[in-house]
Amino acid sequence: MAHKGISESDLEETALSWFSELDFEVKHGPEIAPGELFQERSRYSDVVLAGRLKEAIARTNPDIPEGDWGQCFLLRLKLRRTSQFSIYDI
Repeated sequence: MAHKGISESDLEETALSWFSELDFEVKHGPEIAPGELFQERSRYSDVVLAGRLKEAIARTNPDIPEGDWGQCFLLRLKLRRTSQFSIYDI
């Protein structure tokens, strides 16, 4: 019998469930889409939600001043937009 594997939607639902259990706020794409009231990205090609990532960095590294990581973070995002993105580069 051939193994069918896991579908993309099953994987997505499982990941969202895990994130919810870890107290991450899960929102649907249309809620945070460009041009919407609660927009979290300027364009659909923005893979990283910069605001959320910056908040997470600040929350998990309270002893590091924003000036020490803020500029590097912004530069890294700008550089990544001009090259291939990998989740392992974050």
